[in-house]
Amino acid sequence: MMLEQYLCITIRPLSEFWHGRSEDGGVEYPPSPFRLFQALVAGAYTGAYAGDQPEQKRKALEWLERQEPPLIIAPSHQELNPLGIYVPNNDADKYPERAKRLVLKMSKPIWLGENAIFHYLWPINETLEESILRALQRETRRLSVLGRSVDGVVSEARLLTPAELDSLGGKRYYPTPDQAGTRRLRVPKAGSLVSLFALYQARLRFAERFEIPDRTTLVCREIVYREDAWNEGRQRRPFAAFALVPPQATARSEKRRAFWHTQTARVAAMARHAALVSAQRSKRQFPGGIERFVAGHASQGDEQPLERFSYLPLPSINHRFADGGIRRVLIVEPVGGDGRHASWAQRALNGKPLVRESDQLTLAELSSELNQADTRLLSCYIKEANTWLSVTPVVLPGHDDGKYHKALKLLRRALEAARIPESIVQDVRLQKAPFWPGSAHPTAYFMPVYVRHYSAWHALIKFKQPFHGPLALGVGRHIGLGLFAAADE
Repeated sequence: MMLEQYLCITIRPLSEFWHGRSEDGGVEYPPSPFRLFQALVAGAYTGAYAGDQPEQKRKALEWLERQEPPLIIAPSHQELNPLGIYVPNNDADKYPERAKRLVLKMSKPIWLGENAIFHYLWPINETLEESILRALQRETRRLSVLGRSVDGVVSEARLLTPAELDSLGGKRYYPTPDQAGTRRLRVPKAGSLVSLFALYQARLRFAERFEIPDRTTLVCREIVYREDAWNEGRQRRPFAAFALVPPQATARSEKRRAFWHTQTARVAAMARHAALVSAQRSKRQFPGGIERFVAGHASQGDEQPLERFSYLPLPSINHRFADGGIRRVLIVEPVGGDGRHASWAQRALNGKPLVRESDQLTLAELSSELNQADTRLLSCYIKEANTWLSVTPVVLPGHDDGKYHKALKLLRRALEAARIPESIVQDVRLQKAPFWPGSAHPTAYFMPVYVRHYSAWHALIKFKQPFHGPLALGVGRHIGLGLFAAADE
C-alpha cells in the first residue's frame, strides 16, 4: 500500500522583510505559487547552472506545473507603512545637479519577524519518479531569490508524511474553487514553463531592439485562497467541485448532463459509487477506513459520530427561469477537515463515470473543468450569507406528527447533528412550499428507504453573522437532501 506523501518546498527568507507585490502593485501575501514557480525557473536556467541537465529539469518543472494548487503554510505578517527611497536615475549622467540625478521609489515591505518559514505542499497520490524528485530537490536548492532582488532566501524540497505536515507551524492557506474572494493568487498550469521562456526571449529582444515585452502572454491562472479560520464556531468544509458532462465528452466540453432535481439522492449515490471505486483502487488511507469515510457505512453498534464525505448534487436555482436541473456536484469533507481528502477527490474523480446501478449504464462523467456558468451556480451554495433557504427538503430526524412546534424541535436536533450551535442562529422557519424556482414540494423527491418514514420540510435559517457554505441539514444531508443556498439579502 502506497502511503500518502506531500512534496514540500520550504522557503527560509534571509531578512525579516519581504518586498514582493502583485501584478497590479498591491499586496501579495503569501507569495503566490506562480511566483515560486518563476523563482524556480530563474534559478534553474540562469547563472552557472543554466546548462546543467536541461532535460531532467524541464521534465521536473513540467510535472510541477501540472499539479493542483498547493497548500501554503506561511508565518504571521504585518504590512508596514510606505517608505520613500531616493535612488540614482538611469539618466543621471545627463544632469550635473544632484537633485536631478535621483528619483523617488516607494517601497511598502511586509514584516515577517525572525525565523520566518514558508511551506508549499502538493499531495502526491501517485508514484513520483525518483529522477523528477531529485531534479526538483536540486533546482530548489539553487533558488536564491523569491520576490524582489533584495528578498534572498534559502530553500529545500523534501517529501513529508501527513503526520509531519500536521506538525508544521504557521497559518494555513487553502486553495478553493470560489470565485469571490480577496486573496487571489496566481498558480502555474500546463504551459507556464514555455510562456516564461517566451517572455525571457522577449526581454532579450527588448535589450537589443527596445521591443516592450508583453507580460499578458504569461500562462497561469488565479485561484482564491482562504485562510484556515473558524466561522462562528464552525470550520469551513473543504470540498471538490465537478461539472456533469455527457459520457466521452471532449476535453473542456461546455455541454452539461442534467438530472431532474427530485432525483438528487440517486445522483449522490452514483457519485458515491465513483468515489468508492476510485478509493479502493488507490489504496488511500481515510479516517475510519474507506467503507466508513467514503461509503458512509457505520459498523453495527458503533456510536461514534460518522465522519464521512457528503455528496451534494447542486440543482440550478440561480435565476428566475431555473429548471432545477442537476449539472454539478460537490464532494464535501466533514466539519474540521483539512482539505487533503477533498483535494484527492478533485484529482482522482476527474473523468470518472456516473453509473446507473440497475443496468450499469454510464449516464455522465465528472469533470473538474468548470466554466463561468458552473462557478456562478457554485457560488450560490458556498458563499457567505446570513440567510439560507433550502433547495432540497430537510429530512428531519424524527416524526413531527403534523405539528409545527415538533418540527421546529427536530430542526434544532438537525442543527446540532451538523455541529451548528443554536447560539449563532437568529431565526428559523419551516414550510412545505419550495423557496426557489426549480425546487419542489418535499413529497416530489425520491427518498431512500431509510429516510422515507421521517418528516420533511423546506426551511429558512437566518444566522446572526454571515455563515459560509456549503450547508446541508437533516438525515439526508450526506446525499443531497436538506441542501441550502444563500439568499440575496
